[in-house]
Amino acid sequence: MGHATHTAMEALVLQQTPYGRYVRAEEMTRDPSDNVCTICHDPPTAAVRLRCGHIFCEDCVYEWLQREQTCKFCVCV
Repeated sequence: MGHATHTAMEALVLQQTPYGRYVRAEEMTRDPSDNVCTICHDPPTAAVRLRCGHIFCEDCVYEWLQREQTCKFCVCV
């Protein structure tokens, strides 16, 4: 199996995106106030956790990262 195929399969299994990974339901906190996308201020849809650990809606963070190259919350790359 080629490197590109292996990497693509790893991403699928780990449910990774180019900027982080999808969050499983059991990873979300029980407190709804903790589960808010700081871009749209709603509960995240298709939640993605960036490498810094912050969670956003996939659509929100994708649009944000098109303009800025850092996390909106902590400004990490």
